[in-house]
Amino acid sequence: MEHQEQIINRDNIIRERTERLISIQERLIEEERASIGKKLQAISMELVTTEERERRAIATDLHDSVTQLLALSLSRIKSVQRRKPEMGELHDIRTHLEQALTDLRSLTFQISPPVLYDFGLEAALEWLVTDINIRHDMCLVFSNLLSRPLAPDQQAKVTLYRVVRELVINVVKHVRTREGQIILREDGDLFVAEVADEGKGFDIAQVSGNGFGLFSLKDRLLYLGGDLTIDTQPGEGTVVQIIIPLSNLSSCGDVKLCPEVSLQQHPQLKVSSC
Repeated sequence: MEHQEQIINRDNIIRERTERLISIQERLIEEERASIGKKLQAISMELVTTEERERRAIATDLHDSVTQLLALSLSRIKSVQRRKPEMGELHDIRTHLEQALTDLRSLTFQISPPVLYDFGLEAALEWLVTDINIRHDMCLVFSNLLSRPLAPDQQAKVTLYRVVRELVINVVKHVRTREGQIILREDGDLFVAEVADEGKGFDIAQVSGNGFGLFSLKDRLLYLGGDLTIDTQPGEGTVVQIIIPLSNLSSCGDVKLCPEVSLQQHPQLKVSSC
C-alpha cells in the first residue's frame, strides 16, 4: 500500500513538473512571438519612413529642377509670342510645354503631395479625389464625417494616405465603374476609413493568393495596430475598411482628437462630390 502511494506521489510530481515545463515553454513561445511582432512593427515603420523620405526627396528634386526649367521655358515662349505674334509655330510648342508642366506637377504631387504635410490627411484625400476624378474621368466622392480633424504623427499620416490611395487606384484599374466613395468616420473608439465602389465585386477566395494587392495592405497597418476588412461578392460592389484605434492616431497626448482644431477652419473638407 505504501509502495503504491509512493508511485502515485511520484507520478503526481512528474505530472506537475511536466505541466510547469509546458507552461514555461508556452510562455517563452508567446514572449518570442510578441518580440517578433514588435520587431516586424519596427521594420514596417522604418520602411514607411525610408520610402516617404525618398519620395519627398524625388519630388523636391523634380520641383526644383525640371519643373522650374519647364516653367522658365514656357515664360520665355510667352514673351516671344507677345513680341512676335506672327510666329504661329510657337503655339504648338507652348501647348506641349504647358501640358508637360501640368503632368509633371501632377506626378510630383502623386509622388509626395505637399498638402499631406502642410494641411493633413483630410486635405490630402480631398486633393487625391479631385486629381483622380480629373485624370481618370471618375466620379469619386469624399466625405469627412469625423467630428474633429485627426492629429496623427507623420508616419501614421503617411501610412493612412498611402493605403487609401492604393485602394482608390485599385478601383480605377480593376473596377468597371466610374463611381465610388471615400468616407472618414468614427465608430466608438475606432477610426474608420472606408473605400467603396459600385463595381462588379469579386470572390475573395479566388483573389486572396494571386497578389491582388488588397491583402498585402494589412502589413502596412501593423505598427498602428490596425486592420483591413473586405466586404464583397460578385455583382455586389466592394467595401474596404481600414480600422484603427483612435488612441493610436493621436499626437495630442491622451486626447483622441485634437480639440483646438475646428472643421470651421477647413469647411471645404467636409464633403466632396463630382
